[in-house]
Amino acid sequence: MKSRGKKTIGERREELAHTAKDLYSTGRETYARIKSKPVWHRLRMGLERAAGIVGRGTKKAAKKTGTLAKQAGVTYEKYEHEHKLQKLLAEFGGRIYDRVWDNPQAISSVDPDAADMVERITAMKEKTAELLHKEEDIKSAA
Repeated sequence: MKSRGKKTIGERREELAHTAKDLYSTGRETYARIKSKPVWHRLRMGLERAAGIVGRGTKKAAKKTGTLAKQAGVTYEKYEHEHKLQKLLAEFGGRIYDRVWDNPQAISSVDPDAADMVERITAMKEKTAELLHKEEDIKSAA
């Protein structure tokens, strides 16, 4: 005789098998309902997103490199002109000194060599000021 409330082993096996089948079908249905994409698809999407981020970073780096290269070029050209100006001033001062040493009355503002040197020095100063302004514009734009 069977007592009330107790199930036989056979009945319990049937219930467990039925429950396991239900769990399996429920899991498969849930997965289908979520419509989860395969791992390789999610991986590809992640890589594409990462490539986009790297691409934007590369563009920014290239732009900054271009700006810095332009700035360095102007800075070098400014330095070069300042150096040439210093050489001209030194040469001019040397010539004037030699003339004044030999003959103090030899210097005059009408002297063609002195006038030419003054024009060259003035042009170099203007070019140096122009380069300084250009350098400041590049720095302020960056």
